[in-house]
Order: sequence, then structure tokens, then C-alpha cells
Amino acid sequence: MFVCGRPPGSSPPGQAATPPHPTPLSSPSATSSFCFLSPPYYSTPMPSPTLASPPVSEATCLPFKQTTARQRHLAIGYVMDELATHFPTLDFVTWADAVLRLMPDLWVEGEVVSVEYPALLQLTQYLAGSPELPPLDPPIYSPQAAYLAKRLLTYQDEAIHALADLEANPSAYGPHVLALVTGLAAGNGMAHEVYRATHPGAEHAPNRPDPAPERAAVAGRVAAIQQARQRR
Repeated sequence: MFVCGRPPGSSPPGQAATPPHPTPLSSPSATSSFCFLSPPYYSTPMPSPTLASPPVSEATCLPFKQTTARQRHLAIGYVMDELATHFPTLDFVTWADAVLRLMPDLWVEGEVVSVEYPALLQLTQYLAGSPELPPLDPPIYSPQAAYLAKRLLTYQDEAIHALADLEANPSAYGPHVLALVTGLAAGNGMAHEVYRATHPGAEHAPNRPDPAPERAAVAGRVAAIQQARQRR
């Protein structure tokens, strides 16, 4: 017969309750209720507490043009707080001008207004060009700029090698292919400047031919290809 017993230390009905002996935390009775199933005894563990779910954000993304003046003011304050260490000397007018010009989407939850990280990146680049900031001379190039410069020079060298295919048969390729190959082969002056600053000595590394002569000859080779296409 299944009989639920009283917790340890309780008294039968009609008798005064006697204080239970202290129960060690390691004892099963500290965390269990007991039921008697005509011996032996079985312990039924108490259910584990249910952890509260994290609150779900109620923030709403609003296009900038649909926001109120108050929300825009809060957004300017948010951007100023996030980027204060980047631009400690800029005045409020400059901050406000950046937000109003770029018009990022705003995440709004009551009186809390924020912008997403990609928008902060755009605002950072925009504010970095503010005339109030002294220009860095020489400039500082980020690792991302160094990577892009290296990629552009790699594309240039590959395009220079592809010129041989155009020279062999100038009319075999359409105008878009011609423009792509010749444009990349011509190179980019800014990419060269950034690459030289961020990769000192790389172009003169051992076992690597100097690419300068081939790059210098690109203009003449491209002109010859264009003339050959016109004759056909």
C-alpha cells in the first residue's frame, strides 16, 4: 500500500511538534520529500528550480526618417558615448551633423535608442574626416587597408600576365574583359602607397623578381592592344 509519510522530525496528529534535529545539507532529506512504500524507503527528488528566461528585447528598428526629434537626439547621445574615446575634441554640432547626414536606422526601446555596429563603423569613418581634427602626417593605415592594398597589387600583377593573352589575339575578348584586364594592369597609386608603407621591403624580397619594370611597361602594351583591335 502506498502511504505518504510525514517529513522527518514531524509529530503525529494531536501531538506537539518536536523540533527536528539539524539535517546535514549532504543528506537526501535536505532536498527530498519522503514516501514510504512498505519497506524499503524511497526518496523522491524535488524538481529543480526553473531558471527564468532572459527578457526578450522589445527594441524596434526604425528607418531614420520615421523617427522623432527626441529619438534622434538620443541617438546622437548614444553615438557620442560609443565613440568618445575616438574623437574627444569634437563638438556637439559635428556629432549631430554626422548622424543627420548618414541617417542610420535606429533601434528604439522606450527612451533607449541605439544604432547597430555597421552604422557605427560608417559614422567613425565619416567623423575621422572632420576638418576640426588635425590631419595625421604621415597617416596611419589600418591592417584592413594593408590587406586591401596587397590584394590590389596581386590583381595588378595577375592582370599584367593576362595582357599576353590579349596581345596574342586582341579581338578575341569583348570590351568588358579588355577594360577589366587593362584597368587592373594599370595599377592604383594609393594601393602602391599603402603597400609600401605597410610592407617595407616586400617588393624586393629574395627569390621574387622586381615587378616594377613590368608595371612600367603596361601603358605601352595597353595602347598597342587597343590599336590592334581598331585595325581588325
